[in-house]
Amino acid sequence: MALARLTSDNLPIFISRIERLTSDTAPRWGSLSSTRLLIHLRLLIEMSLEETAFQDRSTWYSRNILRVLAFHVLPSWPKGKIKAPSEFTPESTAEFEEERAKCAAAFERFVRAAASTPNRKTNHVLFGGLTLDYWTFMHARHFEHHFEQFGI
Repeated sequence: MALARLTSDNLPIFISRIERLTSDTAPRWGSLSSTRLLIHLRLLIEMSLEETAFQDRSTWYSRNILRVLAFHVLPSWPKGKIKAPSEFTPESTAEFEEERAKCAAAFERFVRAAASTPNRKTNHVLFGGLTLDYWTFMHARHFEHHFEQFGI
């Protein structure tokens, strides 16, 4: 099955996946809680829309080699071997349902922006400037990894 990009056509697929998550869904690997997963996904969307700023840590290697390996060469990512920096998985100050609603709203903002300005470039903390069209692919690959992690 081909990976669905995070686009308006496929938005219902992504929303239905996060709707299957419950506050007590345990991960198959790693230490994220389901609430922190929702925060993590939302923060990555906000990064791609430049709604939340993060320090640029990109290098020539991460922009040109690591990104290609992670998103175009490896068939899957190591499970539980790579931990996101804590700034991408903060503790929640909101209830689970509120975090889910904020995550879904972020997905919706992203697909609208990607549809209206697909060539707009925004910065990824490690991978540098990427078009919103490329982000539709990257988000899908990243989110699928976490959906598999939580069995959703």
